[in-house]
Amino acid sequence: MTKTVPVNGKRLCHVITTPTDQYSSGLRTRMEAEIALQLGFEVDIVTGLGPADQKLISHGLPGVTYWRLPSLTKYIYPQRDLLAVWQLYTLFRRRGYGVVHTHLAKAGVVGRLAAGLAKVPTIIHDVHGPTFTPAHSWTRRQLYVTLERLAGRSTTHYVFYTQHLKNDFAAYGIGKEAVKKVIYPNLNLEQYLAAAPLTADQRQRLRAPWGLIPDHLVLGFVARLVPSKGHHFLIKALPQVLARWPQVRVLFVGGAIWPEEQEYLQHLQQLLKTLALTDKVFFTGHQIEVLPFYQIFDLFVSPSLYEGTANATLEALSTGLPVVAFDLPFVHEICPPEVITCPVGSVAGLAAGIERALSRYVTAPEAIRPSWAFRQELVKKFSGAQWRTNIENLYREIMATNSTQQICP
Repeated sequence: MTKTVPVNGKRLCHVITTPTDQYSSGLRTRMEAEIALQLGFEVDIVTGLGPADQKLISHGLPGVTYWRLPSLTKYIYPQRDLLAVWQLYTLFRRRGYGVVHTHLAKAGVVGRLAAGLAKVPTIIHDVHGPTFTPAHSWTRRQLYVTLERLAGRSTTHYVFYTQHLKNDFAAYGIGKEAVKKVIYPNLNLEQYLAAAPLTADQRQRLRAPWGLIPDHLVLGFVARLVPSKGHHFLIKALPQVLARWPQVRVLFVGGAIWPEEQEYLQHLQQLLKTLALTDKVFFTGHQIEVLPFYQIFDLFVSPSLYEGTANATLEALSTGLPVVAFDLPFVHEICPPEVITCPVGSVAGLAAGIERALSRYVTAPEAIRPSWAFRQELVKKFSGAQWRTNIENLYREIMATNSTQQICP
């Protein structure tokens, strides 16, 4: 029998699978925990274990009680996921939370199902990215939609990182009764806008460790090594591009931290061997500072199959890089008309888009770059001050509501 305590409207629990603030999702969870603490909430954070060498979200965050559940894995394992629901339910009842705030799709589903069963009065879910997309198989997409609808029945508040994510949930009738807000996340784009252009010598010094010379045209992509990011599409498109542009090289920035990501890296390395491209594509591994890489790219290419806010694309645009990307809803909502789009999942289309971009880049590079005015507007839209104000207002509204309602366990 689970011991329960009276529900406290000022006791808040964040739930996220990733136990590190080296990812943007973990960093924003940490920042939201700080805001809640300052507003007078008692704050807990629940995460999975994650890789052993990763810094914890709670590192240097006094006043937070930190819980780690081995069952709360980043990727899908049905038996562990059911165990996670039960363990979270038990924790929620035992701690008497008035608010549970979940992040990312996996923790969002198991966390909200557990919170609903535990009758937590306020359940917030941050929708960082699309849970279901045309890139998924029909069966998988229907499964994800069904899970979101189930979790949506107990969700009281949604925070969508972009308007197109909110539209997707509305189109599928998910969370009809919940309060829905679009709050663009804090991405700290100011540093990319303010970065001074490099001299030719500075640029080459940054390129040299990766075997790149001044004559190379560098296609860059910054992303986790997971299949949904589509690195394999760019690799498969490369032979067509190289036939016309033999000086092209590809630099993938991002590491394989989780076992599932390491498997994908091995797949990519084998694909490079099969296509005889091992001397044309380079992997940097996980990088804390990514700005120097944007400064040595000639073109940013995003072959991602789906995105929420596409943080790296926004960073590249803020730096002033020309961009080629698959034609995703995010592109239509946020990106300037100079971005060259390609049919989603088309290797030939991606190759053609890259060739078109390179042709424009070598003849009139400024014509394909995002304008200064657009870059300034981007920084403003995803500013930390605006994000913080919106999150504070959300928490204040919830605190005021909880203080005026009778809350029972």
